[in-house]
Amino acid sequence: MSAAALLAEPPELSPEDADRAGFYGVLANLMAAPPSDALLAALAGADRLQADPAVPEGEALATAWAQLCDAAGQCEGERVRSEWNALFWHRPTAGAALRVVLRNRFSDGKAAGPCAR
Repeated sequence: MSAAALLAEPPELSPEDADRAGFYGVLANLMAAPPSDALLAALAGADRLQADPAVPEGEALATAWAQLCDAAGQCEGERVRSEWNALFWHRPTAGAALRVVLRNRFSDGKAAGPCAR
């Protein structure tokens, strides 16, 4: 099958694979460019995940997703874009930026960084 045919007819995905692709798309957007007001609004209004309590990884993902969505609803777009530029544009490596992001993650459920008021 040619590459053009693959692009013209995307494969059918299971619901789990479609969700996974959606998460990768969100991450790609957040890493590629400063988030737009539309992306922040979409995240703020996104459905929360229903995780199986018996699966710790699922609970962790659901919690992290809820925190991201909540933070997006509390953020001022210009401040987020300013911080994104400081982290990803003015730093010598993406690794340094990721260390800062991970250090400032929402461990207590409250917003940090540009979302703090």
